[in-house]
Amino acid sequence: SVNFRCKPFWYLSGVEPIVLTAGTGVFANPGSIASEPVITVYGNGDITLMIGSQMVELKGIEGSITLNTELQEAYSGTTSMNSAVDGEFPTLPPGAVPYSWEGDVSRIEIQPNWRSL
Repeated sequence: SVNFRCKPFWYLSGVEPIVLTAGTGVFANPGSIASEPVITVYGNGDITLMIGSQMVELKGIEGSITLNTELQEAYSGTTSMNSAVDGEFPTLPPGAVPYSWEGDVSRIEIQPNWRSL
């Protein structure tokens, strides 16, 4: 018999969401590999989001949109918003993670899901 883990990650527990209110800045990933966050963008209209070296364009947002990188799904409440997303779902690389956005954004909340091998 062979035992193995398909996703051999250890997740940091008790991590509070990161709330971003400035249009540009840097935060840090304390894990040893890229994390797959859940990112909620609160804003309206067309928004361009840069996280690390990844760019995501969001089209026609009304209120908020959630990008779930692990599930590869975008939604607002129970409504699918996959058609409003152009680009890859962002991951958060280890170390310093620069971010910026363009458009009408009031804040961004990131549940980072920090992980290590």
